[in-house]
Amino acid sequence: MKKLNIPLLVIIAVCAYFIGNSGKEIKIEKYPPGVNPERIILTWNEETQNTQTVTWRTDTTVAQSKVQWLKAVEVAQDIENPFEVEAITETFKSDVNSANYHHATMTGLQPDTEYMYRVGFEDHWSEWFQFKTCNSEEKDFSFLYFGDLQNGIKSQCSRVIRNAYSNFPESSFLLFAGDLVNNPQDNYWGEWFETGDWIYASKPVMAAAGNHEYIRHQLIGGLGPQWKYQFSFPKNGPEGLEASVYYFDYQDVRFVVLDSEGMSDGLLGSYKKQRDWLDKILSENPNKWSVVMLHHPFLSNRADEDNTKLEELYKPVYEKYNVDLVLQGHDHTYGRTGFLSKSANKGPVYIISVAGPKMYTPEPKDEMKRMASCTQLYQKIEVDENSILFSSYTVNGNLYDQFKLNKDDSGNKELVELIPYRKQERLGLPKGKRKKMTEDEFMVYQNKVAQRMIDLQAKN
Repeated sequence: MKKLNIPLLVIIAVCAYFIGNSGKEIKIEKYPPGVNPERIILTWNEETQNTQTVTWRTDTTVAQSKVQWLKAVEVAQDIENPFEVEAITETFKSDVNSANYHHATMTGLQPDTEYMYRVGFEDHWSEWFQFKTCNSEEKDFSFLYFGDLQNGIKSQCSRVIRNAYSNFPESSFLLFAGDLVNNPQDNYWGEWFETGDWIYASKPVMAAAGNHEYIRHQLIGGLGPQWKYQFSFPKNGPEGLEASVYYFDYQDVRFVVLDSEGMSDGLLGSYKKQRDWLDKILSENPNKWSVVMLHHPFLSNRADEDNTKLEELYKPVYEKYNVDLVLQGHDHTYGRTGFLSKSANKGPVYIISVAGPKMYTPEPKDEMKRMASCTQLYQKIEVDENSILFSSYTVNGNLYDQFKLNKDDSGNKELVELIPYRKQERLGLPKGKRKKMTEDEFMVYQNKVAQRMIDLQAKN
């Protein structure tokens, strides 16, 4: 038999490859970019009444692209002489491909007006999408809020996003409280964009970065670079954190988005910088209402998971400026407080929610007025001149939690509980968790849940 003459270095290289990739997902490009516009998404990077920003992706052969827009017409033949502007184009190399990301801002828009737009160039245009601008007056509006998607994005999170939109198409925009994806890789982002598809192109999306939007490598770290190319958010945050910390005003509400993963003492070390910036932004708030969104809750739904540094630094600022809602994720459960301030009827209501299928075991806590486990949820939040109505729904559209926050012009607040108490709290153990528990651990959990049920009935 003829002896094979394979260089030793080749053998070593092959072995190293298989050892290095054992147990890892082989990178296959599931969502290659093309010449036609895709991953089209509305955001704001300027004010909300007279502008609208759009971002999209193509392959790298498309060096120039543009957006065209006009007031929405009744008949397609009436589309004549649309406004247009050239996009800013940047090339980004992801883990599996290179693509051009384009973003442009439509300006000179009239408040409370329906517009239609498309993006592309020459013979490669998207379909015409439609959106409505913010009202210039203090009229009623609503928005949708989602906790973590992270896993099963296409297969199991699509239902949540699409059902929320189908049930409440009048909602003005969508908020995501972090962990939109499991890893900041192109295939995950491809699933996320496919999940929302034309909804993201019709309703502005504003998001907070979660820990899974960060690169989990001790030598690299930092926010996944794809974030800043596909989301064109306001660049009004503290220096060095403009991509993930920002605020925007919508009618009579100031929305502030923080980066709680970037608050650590690690590479960014930004927690005090964000706290000081938050204090300034809230002190200058001209609006009646204020909503803060960040990924990590300081009062966790999980045992031994409370983020004391967040509470120490941020709770005093929330209460100082009488923030109304703090929207959070991370815990893969649902939990909602009442007022936690020592001053009666002051400060925010804190909410933790989850939209995706990954579930954790909750820790029953007295501070939580309503809790849930093993339940995919979305939230509709309605704002009018004197109140905020918060409603949390299961993926099937069933009302699970509800409260109303009333506030007068002096800032005095009243929390009205509207919990559907006939619907018992869902506090079962996530699939597989029971097998990992000893009998004693299981009995302890069951007793905690039973005691919580007794306490809730006694209070109501």
